[in-house]
Amino acid sequence: MNALPTIETQATQAARWASLLCQSGYIAELHGSGFDQTWRIFATWNGPQVAEIGLDGCGASWSGTDEMWLTIIGPSEGVSA
Repeated sequence: MNALPTIETQATQAARWASLLCQSGYIAELHGSGFDQTWRIFATWNGPQVAEIGLDGCGASWSGTDEMWLTIIGPSEGVSA
């Protein structure tokens, strides 16, 4: 049986995803700490929130468009469109 990832492992994955989005021109803000950690992703500094990355107990969780995930984050996870 596989153990669930630690909070630290999940947070590392979420931070890596946020970093990939920043490298693609999005703005990422970290809110909270520990298991309540959430990355909010914005189109521009004053623009709308376009996605959110949180922790769900199994890893980072994505709330945003499929296209954004598949083109920016998916390749780092071995997933392609």
